[in-house]
Amino acid sequence: MIYTLQSKFLFFFALTCLLVVALFISIDQVIKTNSENEELQRQYFISHSVAKLYNLGLGNEVDNYLISANLYKVSESEKILNIISNARNVFTRILDIGYIRCYELDDVFYLQIDLKNSAGVAMYASKYTPNLNRLILIAGLFIALLVFFTFYYFTLKDIIKPLKKLSVHIKNWNVGNHHIFKYTKNDEISTVIKEVNKLTRNINELIQSRQFFIRSIMHELKTPIGKGKILVALFEESSKTRQLDNIFDRLNMLLNEFNKIEQILTKNYTLNIQTYRLHVIYEQALDMLMIEPGDARIAVKINAQKQIDVDLELFSMLVKNLLDNALKYSSDGKCEFVVDEDKISVINNGAALKEPFEYYLGTFVRGESTNNTHGFGLGLYLIDYICTLHNFTFAYHYDTRHHFKVIF
Repeated sequence: MIYTLQSKFLFFFALTCLLVVALFISIDQVIKTNSENEELQRQYFISHSVAKLYNLGLGNEVDNYLISANLYKVSESEKILNIISNARNVFTRILDIGYIRCYELDDVFYLQIDLKNSAGVAMYASKYTPNLNRLILIAGLFIALLVFFTFYYFTLKDIIKPLKKLSVHIKNWNVGNHHIFKYTKNDEISTVIKEVNKLTRNINELIQSRQFFIRSIMHELKTPIGKGKILVALFEESSKTRQLDNIFDRLNMLLNEFNKIEQILTKNYTLNIQTYRLHVIYEQALDMLMIEPGDARIAVKINAQKQIDVDLELFSMLVKNLLDNALKYSSDGKCEFVVDEDKISVINNGAALKEPFEYYLGTFVRGESTNNTHGFGLGLYLIDYICTLHNFTFAYHYDTRHHFKVIF
């Protein structure tokens, strides 16, 4: 929105400048025409007065009269010849003793007096410069336009500056910055900012309520799990006690995973990037799934000994979700885990997806499981989001089998 305002201002400024230039040209032509007409009338009057002086036998006063009329004598013969050859002949006044011609060249008027009994031609130039008035008016219009746009720009700047800060403030929501926007002025913008701050407070309250609710649930669930593990330890070890102990471990692991998912969804998680071998990550993912290494349901193919820089907990969760998703939605309850130099792939059998792959990357979206297994519907969303955090690519294609790939 801010950049749109700036663009509109620049467009409006450019359009106005074009209109003003066109206006300047039109006004300049009008002023020039009026100035020429005024000067032409003056030259008519001067020539008439000169003719009258000659008719009265006062030819010796002509020089003084022309000087008093703001004309000066052109003495250079070359300049006189240039004027006669190139100037526009405006009018000619015929006298009994000769003639008076008026020329115009480069916005300057000249009077030529050519008498029959005179040996040469006398040429007088007007000191009147009509361009001066034109320049003054154009300069005035330009200054007025500059003052107007300077005022308009700083007025717009007062609007854009807080809006730009507000835009940055709203963008910071993506990185978990939910602070109140501070703005002290009482104007139209403050109304918008007050509503944004009101929304911020409401969302902060919802986030705090949700966090409190989740922590309370986790605390209440961890307590009986801890007590259950203590009670199991009191009994004599048997297959049943080991099974119960595994169940409590599984519940505890699910709670920890649930807590981590909550941190990821609220963008409140800090990555701890280190270098790990993929088999270490794979084994941790199997622990999270409570599956023993060598399980017949997962065929492992290691085509490259690969080390990657990742957050171990997050990337183990990613692999765990890939495997869990593949086992849940495979037609035969099996999958393949393939390690290559530039990617890992999880492949399973099954019918083609009914919706585009991007649809399943949304939150709380589940496909149709062949074994009626249910989950939160966050599996592919979490995989894609964890890939984004690590600057990896999550890709998919189908060729009678599903191929889910994480490309490094």
